[in-house]
Amino acid sequence: MRPSLKTRIASAVTLFFFAFTNLAPSGFAGINFSSAEKVPVSKTELLLPNELGRVEETHLSSEGSPVVFHIEAAHGDVGIQKRIKEILRHLHKTQGVRLVFAEGAAEKLKPEFLRFFPDTSLNDQMAELLLEKGLYTGMDLFLLDPASKGIAGVGIEKSRLYRAAYQAFTQVLQDSPTVETFLREKEMQLDREAQTVLSKNLMEIVKKHQKFEDHPFPFLAYSNFLLKAANQFLQMDFKSPFLQLDWPGLVRLALVQQFEKELNREKLAEEKKKIDSTFGVLNVAEAESPRSFFERFLHKVLPRGFRFSDYPHFSRWVGLQVLQSELDARTLSGEVEKLRKMLEDSLERTKKDRLILKRYEELLLLKKLLRLELNRKEWIQSGIA
Repeated sequence: MRPSLKTRIASAVTLFFFAFTNLAPSGFAGINFSSAEKVPVSKTELLLPNELGRVEETHLSSEGSPVVFHIEAAHGDVGIQKRIKEILRHLHKTQGVRLVFAEGAAEKLKPEFLRFFPDTSLNDQMAELLLEKGLYTGMDLFLLDPASKGIAGVGIEKSRLYRAAYQAFTQVLQDSPTVETFLREKEMQLDREAQTVLSKNLMEIVKKHQKFEDHPFPFLAYSNFLLKAANQFLQMDFKSPFLQLDWPGLVRLALVQQFEKELNREKLAEEKKKIDSTFGVLNVAEAESPRSFFERFLHKVLPRGFRFSDYPHFSRWVGLQVLQSELDARTLSGEVEKLRKMLEDSLERTKKDRLILKRYEELLLLKKLLRLELNRKEWIQSGIA
């Protein structure tokens, strides 16, 4: 299976999402967590430590209903699976979670089967090896942890349906070479026709989009291509703060890259050493967010004569830390798609252009359908439902 767009963006900006939803979007593993007790919970009470993730959505249920937590996570990512373990530990400690529902299993989970050795350290080493091979999940790691005592894990699958779905899935994978040949021929046929209709610039944007969706084109390279095209064809400079309101994700992304280029690490180390000796040691890791940390830091040091102009590389580093922490994959995903459509609309000249663009969109939906990559919105858009 190819990685989903969200997974790739999440990898690009090193983010992890913790969402409260009733249904997991296509391409993500769903694990539901419900408390045995009917505990009243507000969104503010569910704030997660920054290093674990973020509450993305909340949905209120009827009074007296049990609380259900839902985690979205990419399959097979070792770092994210370890975060899931820590999220479970956090929810158990702060919300009293005692029951875990997991996909991929059809009965009550027995964590004792994961303890191969009397020696706990050997079990931990085995868990690391199996995690690297994709055979363990964050929930497995948590159930191995002594802190999980009293937690019950239950599989949500029905064996018959799961087996049938798995057999259909393997059949699709086996037919993948035939499917890819069919899709390449369809795309080549459409490309030949489009080259006689679309302008060179519009054709380049269309093909970059197809390449990106086919996954050999990294997210950062694709977004930078669109940023450059926007500057050229729409006169939009995403380093300008005037675009911040409508394009918060792409403005942050553009500024992060600019600050990284301008940052001199050696001079930064010198400036931080000077600040530490003058104003006290900086420890950003202990703060709930870089922005709140630096706000408190400035409140402390400005009355004592601190000026950003005296520390230009530290200033860029501060901006870099804040912007990186506020990059949001969902926001970026939406803005990238919005900018692509704006560029296509600005370069579209005729009804034939519009028809070709529509056929490329249909081809993309067909690719995702045959590769089992359609999300719910795209499934409805395809008209198959």
